[in-house]
Amino acid sequence: MNQTIEIDATTYEVVEDGASSRRKSPLPPFVMVFQGALDKAARDKVLRGESLRVLCYLVSKTRVGNGCAVTSQAQIGKALGLKQQGVSRAITQLLRRNVILRGGRIGAGHLYRLNPRFGLYGNGNGYQKAISEAPALL
Repeated sequence: MNQTIEIDATTYEVVEDGASSRRKSPLPPFVMVFQGALDKAARDKVLRGESLRVLCYLVSKTRVGNGCAVTSQAQIGKALGLKQQGVSRAITQLLRRNVILRGGRIGAGHLYRLNPRFGLYGNGNGYQKAISEAPALL
C-alpha cells in the first residue's frame, strides 16, 4: 500500500488530518544536484576555490523555489571567512555561468536562486517546468 505524505513547505513538518495535527518531518531540507552540472562546475577553469566554496554555501542555504536564504555578500563572507571582494568575484563568476540566478533585492542585498538545471530543492515536483524556464549552464 502506497502512502502519500504531505510536507509543509515552510515548517518541513508532516501534515496529518489538515493543518491541526502535525509532527516534525524525519527528512531535513535537501537539494538534488545533477551529476552533469557538478562535472561541468568541477572542470570549469574559472570556478575554483572561493567560487566553489560560495556555491556550496549557497546550495546549503537553498530553500523552496530554489531561492538561497542569504541576504548579503557580507553574510556569505562572514560565514566562510572570505573578504567581500572575493565573495563578489565568486558571485559574479557563478552568475556569468548561470549556476545561480539573480532574483530581486532585499534592502542593499540581492536575492539569488540556484539554477534548476544545476540542482533543485525538494522532491523534484515541477522540475520539468522549472528547467524549461531556466537558462542553460555555460
